[in-house]
Amino acid sequence: MSPGIAHAMEKIPVLGSIIRVVTFERYEFEDDRHYAHVEIPKVESESEPADEGMSQMNDKQQDMDPAISDSTNKINREITDYTASILNDFKSSLDEDTVKSLNIDYEVVTDTDTWFTLRLNILEIQGSGYQQSKYYHIDKITGRQVTLADLFEEDTEYITIISENIKGQMRKQMEADEGKVYFLEGNDMSGGYFDTIEADQDFYFNENGEIVIEFDEYEVAPGYMGIVSFTIPKSVTEALLKR
Repeated sequence: MSPGIAHAMEKIPVLGSIIRVVTFERYEFEDDRHYAHVEIPKVESESEPADEGMSQMNDKQQDMDPAISDSTNKINREITDYTASILNDFKSSLDEDTVKSLNIDYEVVTDTDTWFTLRLNILEIQGSGYQQSKYYHIDKITGRQVTLADLFEEDTEYITIISENIKGQMRKQMEADEGKVYFLEGNDMSGGYFDTIEADQDFYFNENGEIVIEFDEYEVAPGYMGIVSFTIPKSVTEALLKR
């Protein structure tokens, strides 16, 4: 199984005026018991204007370039390390008596004048499936990579407040639909129960500017529920966010 560098294979053209994503590496493998299709993205920052009519960038954009470059380099390292770990596990299973498949691809979720979000999608199947996503964010105003914790004032109890809102949503969903099950305290779940989100829990902003918290398959619910997400109302987060 050999990587193919695919710099010329731009999956997505220019994204906004600063950031773009290309398929950096592609892996394909198939035999009688194993299958892999992997597309590894690379996030790039535009150092020159794409339009010849723009003779030079303004001072603000020039100031942002180093920060954005640092952010894209950090994201690329994280993606490389993460996907390498998954690929190494897959390669180690090739000689074993297993049937296994792996699919990794990506999607730009948000690209505005102020915000950029890339999602990495991972699906592993070995008997049953395991689906997960990883999100990477750049604040285009500052040029910095952002995690969930970076959105909130330092002294706020955003973890507890958001977690309680999510648990309330879980209970309402279970009351309304007996087919929905979440790992909550009081349920007969041998594998433990959901208490709080992580400080760096995966998230994204929806079209209304609301924070959406996402959990991987099996993280807070049985596997048949797949990846689950919860939209946090602005009324819950507004007073907690940095100004």
